[in-house]
Amino acid sequence: HVHIWKLNDEEIHFSGHIDLKKDILTSQMDSIRLKIEEILQKEFHISHITIQIEFNCCEDKKIIQS
Repeated sequence: HVHIWKLNDEEIHFSGHIDLKKDILTSQMDSIRLKIEEILQKEFHISHITIQIEFNCCEDKKIIQS
């Protein structure tokens, strides 16, 4: 679940949910979140990022895998 919008000429906002394949420690989740934020900032110049990390939250989802 992702929302991306441009607030003005300089600010891009991102909000997304990430559903993990396995249950992990909070410290591991934080590491994943920071890596995603870094990619979004560097590659796409997104200035405001909100990420919600979940485990096994939805049955009927399509998953983007890399």
